Amino acid sequence: MNPQSRTLPSPGNSWSNRIRQAIEICYYSIKLMVLSPFFLALFFWEQVKNSAWNRRRIQIKNRTLAKLQRRKRRLTGVSQTREKDIFQQLKSPLLSLPAELRIKVYEELVGQDEIHIILCNQKLCSFRCIKKCKSWSTWGDGHCWIRGRRGAAAGQEQDLQPWLYHPSGIRVLPFVMSCRKVYNEMIHMLYSTPTLKFHDYTSILAFSTTTLPDRFASIRHVYVDGYSRGSFSSLPFSKSYPKPSNYREFRHLPVRNLVLPQAFSGEPLPDRWTLVCEALSKMPDLKSLKMDLQFYTCEVREPLSRTARDAEETWAKRTFPPLGKLKEKGIADFKVTFDSLPSSEVMRKWSEFSFVTAKLRIESEKIA
Repeated sequence: MNPQSRTLPSPGNSWSNRIRQAIEICYYSIKLMVLSPFFLALFFWEQVKNSAWNRRRIQIKNRTLAKLQRRKRRLTGVSQTREKDIFQQLKSPLLSLPAELRIKVYEELVGQDEIHIILCNQKLCSFRCIKKCKSWSTWGDGHCWIRGRRGAAAGQEQDLQPWLYHPSGIRVLPFVMSCRKVYNEMIHMLYSTPTLKFHDYTSILAFSTTTLPDRFASIRHVYVDGYSRGSFSSLPFSKSYPKPSNYREFRHLPVRNLVLPQAFSGEPLPDRWTLVCEALSKMPDLKSLKMDLQFYTCEVREPLSRTARDAEETWAKRTFPPLGKLKEKGIADFKVTFDSLPSSEVMRKWSEFSFVTAKLRIESEKIA
């Protein structure tokens, strides 16, 4: 083909290309102007998020409880209400009984059985114990609050989900809320009569901060059962492992009782074991405290280069002093049992803690 026969671009096509290029330049310029503040904000946010100031702010937030929440309207007692506003309901067969007999009825209704309390799915759940555990050797299906599951090899599920096994609640609140007189006479018995049973440190701390001070002061019987009886680790026990303390898990809960220490300046909090013992020591009417624990829930795992003797001595220094403060309260029935204890050489230095026993020692005494 003859080169001279080629058609040259017309002036109209050249102008259309230039206009198209100008439009594209304007489009990308406007897009850059619109998105540049977003990218700049994202850049500065990353700088702030990784700054020492923000890390300290988060530490203080996690180590302090939320503000104390008060009820909009306090429930007044019968003695605080004007005479003309009181409805004694003397026609009721129950309320016409003497006060001593009514108390007996309330105690029978509430019961003295154990009530499991577990923090799960951002909610503090409670349910009655339907199969009380009587032995350390109880395992799996024999334990009330664990739904027995042996694992995939046996054709069963692996996860242990106790809160899906039993209906929550102790099923007496409708009666308590039936009238003001019953409420005033019975509400404290919900805390003083049964044995409150906990399985992990987090649930104890959550319960302590969300219970009203006067209800908290009514608690008489506590059982801390931290011994795992399932084939697989369940969620509550993982919350008792040694790790830095913070109140991040309690942010969604209403704070009713400032019973736990707070670090307003960002200083480290005591470990969870110390916090639990401190919360229990602030129960003024506590009469019975039983603790069945595993060694690892109070174990210090660092550094790995330590000898077994050093690890045992560190464990004793970390575990026994908080128990000593509880012992000083003069609790009438106070029993602490671990699945194992340090060597006799280490325990000899802590002879004043003879009330702390080991499961293996108890079983050997029974055999003897």
